Amino acid sequence: MTSRFKLVHGCVVDVQPFGVFVELDDGRVALLEVVNFAESRPYELEEYPQVGTAIEAALIYMAGEQPRLSQSPKHLRQAVGDRPS
Repeated sequence: MTSRFKLVHGCVVDVQPFGVFVELDDGRVALLEVVNFAESRPYELEEYPQVGTAIEAALIYMAGEQPRLSQSPKHLRQAVGDRPS
């Protein structure tokens, strides 16, 4: 499978110990796993984006209807590079 990256925007709608769920602009809900946004361990819930927080992330994988997101600098650069000029 070829990896494709797309810059997406959304809003946090749920916070869980393993990550946050983000409602994308197109209405789908995607998981942003803690390993794709946290800068250090141990992961503290107080440091997670809270419900209502606007998120910009790279859409990196789609398994069925459940998209996956990343905020790693590498993935964000690749997503921005995929935008038409």
